[in-house]
Amino acid sequence: MTLRTASGGSLSFVTAPATQVLRAKRAAAVSAFAVGDAVTVRFRPSATQPYVLHDLADRASWAWIVRVRTQVTEVTLREATESDLAAEEGADAAPIRYRVTATTAWRKAGSPAQPADFPAGSRVWVAPRLLPNGRIMATGVADTKQGAEGLRERSRPTVTGRLTRIDLITSRLTLVSASGETHTAIWHDPPRVRRDGRDVPFGTLHVGQWVTAHLKKDGPGDRLVTLVTVKSTPTAPSASGKAPAKR
Repeated sequence: MTLRTASGGSLSFVTAPATQVLRAKRAAAVSAFAVGDAVTVRFRPSATQPYVLHDLADRASWAWIVRVRTQVTEVTLREATESDLAAEEGADAAPIRYRVTATTAWRKAGSPAQPADFPAGSRVWVAPRLLPNGRIMATGVADTKQGAEGLRERSRPTVTGRLTRIDLITSRLTLVSASGETHTAIWHDPPRVRRDGRDVPFGTLHVGQWVTAHLKKDGPGDRLVTLVTVKSTPTAPSASGKAPAKR
């Protein structure tokens, strides 16, 4: 397959078993495209051509797949199992399939849930993560966008928010992020604390500070805080949408 680029050059490609081909937001064969069709490709760079294609799509399908791979998206659930989530998205009911793993988090009415809590036909929000093979993993599934955003936030190794509690007895700290999600983490030894580019004593932390906590898993349901970076307090925008002018 040879494609002419926008700059007038040409590139040659070959498909692989894992190549995903989309036309009109549906899986298609390469033969569904004709000479002269405008397409977008994602491929693996190499020293020589032909390059191996990861994705081949018409422009509308490419814009769609990038969105569902990167943004929390509302879908209509068709089936949810312990390994797969089949759904449809948008007014044209574009089919989409997410990989589900043991780390996929489920939330309904603000509480932890299971795939069985979401029957076929449910409207759910999915927080995605693009896998190296081009498939999309569901990192979080919830009945609200805020819930899915919160689950996505929990899947990340860092979280930023305002400290609301430092419990020296149970060795736990709690912070609330800008999205309103509450995060609690434990420590075995007091975590390293950084401020203004240098280490500072753990005792300088106090409730009300805006911090970034670096987290890792520590047993079922627990997250261990290994580093806390004290941040500047975010400045609220003015009514015009611009930060207040400095005086």
